[in-house]
Amino acid sequence: MNIVYHNAPVDVNMTISPNDEMFGGNIDVYMSVSFSAMNCINTALQLSEITPQKILDLPCGHGRVARSLRAYFPDAEITVCDLNKDGVDFCAENFNAIGIYSDSDVSKIPIHSNFDLIWSGSLLTHLSREKAEEFMNFFIDRLKPNGVLVVSLHGRYSEHVQKFYKYIEDDRFSKILAGFNSIGYGYSNYAWVDNTGDEYGISMQKISYTMSHIESRKDIKVIYYSEQLWDKHQDVLAIQKNHGDKSMIKGHIDKASQDIITGWAWLPNYPSINLTVYLLDSDSNVIASTRAEAFRQDLLYAGIGNGKYAYTFTDFDAKAEKLRFSALNLQLDVRINYHEAGVINL
Repeated sequence: MNIVYHNAPVDVNMTISPNDEMFGGNIDVYMSVSFSAMNCINTALQLSEITPQKILDLPCGHGRVARSLRAYFPDAEITVCDLNKDGVDFCAENFNAIGIYSDSDVSKIPIHSNFDLIWSGSLLTHLSREKAEEFMNFFIDRLKPNGVLVVSLHGRYSEHVQKFYKYIEDDRFSKILAGFNSIGYGYSNYAWVDNTGDEYGISMQKISYTMSHIESRKDIKVIYYSEQLWDKHQDVLAIQKNHGDKSMIKGHIDKASQDIITGWAWLPNYPSINLTVYLLDSDSNVIASTRAEAFRQDLLYAGIGNGKYAYTFTDFDAKAEKLRFSALNLQLDVRINYHEAGVINL
């Protein structure tokens, strides 16, 4: 594949945080990694033929890539997220971004929007197989239709790197390599993490393992997989969310009043996806939004997946009379973010 290098914009914000762990003192080296990430991202966007309006950078660190995302996409809404709160605050302030603090428990990360582009550099490279799969599903579920996810991975080249630049102690890397060769995924904690109860270390995964996970989901397609594409080091996978078909939505509005609106919504063909439901007024303005992810026993008994597809609206503004009127006319506008204009009828 002919990968085109994209020249850097002239207006990149070069402000460096004194707490930036990725900055080793050489601005040229630092920015070359940033521009290499943009090469990966822009190649995926060119092949998918989309221009992102909403972007997520997770983990953002102190903005090694976020600064270039802002320069390339000056009008986009960019969300930055990381466990490092100082990094999130720095990026939000310096790169005109929405800052969200991450969580070690993927299910507790407070990101409920959907994005045209998600960039995740050097995250899965540090996670166990189970945690990496959780994050992959998290990212895919938060893509808009036609949205693009670009992630970096440690592939087979990492065995060569370990010989000259030690990711981790050799005995631990031997464990990683054993898993890589046997099941396609190897992982070991860093030594300093062992007694903390946390998981954070080094991982490697084979292309075949990565693709088997991708093939398990019917709602995405591969744009490209390229070895050592990011900074001539990490492998890069780019995937795209399939365009949704409104006919696949199943749902119901169970109760609608001025005080509360409840119901459920799901995609039977993609049961791992939890939809975001938007409450609209008569002019199609968004009044409120929530994710259809609460558990209801009756849904489970009815064969509605795992039963975790319920939603509730309890806090909406004075325009509620318009919403109640719509409900009494047997149609409450509930727009599903997986689709462009899905409407659930009573």
